[in-house]
Amino acid sequence: MRQCDWVMTQTSLIKGQNAPLLVDGEEVPSVRVSVQWVPAHNLDVDVSGLLLDASGRVRGDQDFVFYNQPEAEDGAVRLLGKSDADGTASDRLLLSLDAPRR
Repeated sequence: MRQCDWVMTQTSLIKGQNAPLLVDGEEVPSVRVSVQWVPAHNLDVDVSGLLLDASGRVRGDQDFVFYNQPEAEDGAVRLLGKSDADGTASDRLLLSLDAPRR
């Protein structure tokens, strides 16, 4: 599998809008989402994921990915955890776009 360090530094989407994730015209099989911040005044960020069904709704607790449930039932979304380097903190999620649909 080819790894690509494609970085999207800014994007603005409105509710319901989507954007293709392409590298050299091909869909990517997975995406790592990283939220970065400069810790100040005890600031901390927790990244979480919500898995939605075809109607755009969460089915239940199994569709939440967060620090206490770090992986989706089907493995499609996984919390990679926090890291600290050079005065910048980050929290990351891995989205497996090629995981079987539920």
